[in-house]
Amino acid sequence: MEQKNNSIDFKKRFHDCDNKFNTLFDLTSVASKVIGSDLTILRVNDALVELLGYESDEIVGTTILDYACEAYKEHWHDLQEALWLQKVPSFKLQACLHAKDKRLVWVNVTTILYEDQGETYGFTVLDDITGIKQLEDAQRRLNLALKYSKMAVWEFDLVNNSVYRSEGHDEIFGYKKQQDDWTIESYYTHFEEKDLFKFRNALSSIVPGGKIDLQARLITANGTVRWVNIQGVLEADQKGKLIKILGTISDITRDKLIERHKDDFISVASHEMKTPV
Repeated sequence: MEQKNNSIDFKKRFHDCDNKFNTLFDLTSVASKVIGSDLTILRVNDALVELLGYESDEIVGTTILDYACEAYKEHWHDLQEALWLQKVPSFKLQACLHAKDKRLVWVNVTTILYEDQGETYGFTVLDDITGIKQLEDAQRRLNLALKYSKMAVWEFDLVNNSVYRSEGHDEIFGYKKQQDDWTIESYYTHFEEKDLFKFRNALSSIVPGGKIDLQARLITANGTVRWVNIQGVLEADQKGKLIKILGTISDITRDKLIERHKDDFISVASHEMKTPV
């Protein structure tokens, strides 16, 4: 009798666990699916349907390879081999998928193995990182544009005295590698004395909504003289507290040299015109 009761209790607990899993699977806001050893998609939740833009019955029965970007299909084969051949309990990868409307969807994928009635399945969670990828791509394009325009972004945090610099900023100051730390005082060591006064005065006199726009000479880390154009805008938070100066630094050395050569040419030409033949 006791054995029968234990059997009934076990079945009840198993049934309760199964119900909880189904509820979590269906209601979670994270895209999820169940796949077989051949990568066939056996089950999907609403979050995955929304992510890819297909109806549930359009996805179930297909394979994940049907949606994978060509360059990432091999990653899914690596997952398949690791889980079902090497019996690794879980596997993570980053993947690119094609949505129904031709969008590219980037996801971090975590798959764990589980058994049900003698069969082994993969429970997969797909964390949508498309926004992060788009931001990274935009940042790369910005850095590339800044690099070839000999311009960099600087952001002076007034609260902790740190300076965020975009890629290429430290190169303008003659450093081959990005320096670990940079404060506003880091600029002071590079400006020529006269221009250092101009820079410090511009920082101290800027008003909310005001701007910095000055040209200055600096001594680079390797000892060469370089001209830069420094621009910045003072910004405040939602409460009106001044929090940062955001701007750009441009290497204008070439422009200054051209300007000087032009002035020299005009000076010489003017002198020649005034000198009697």
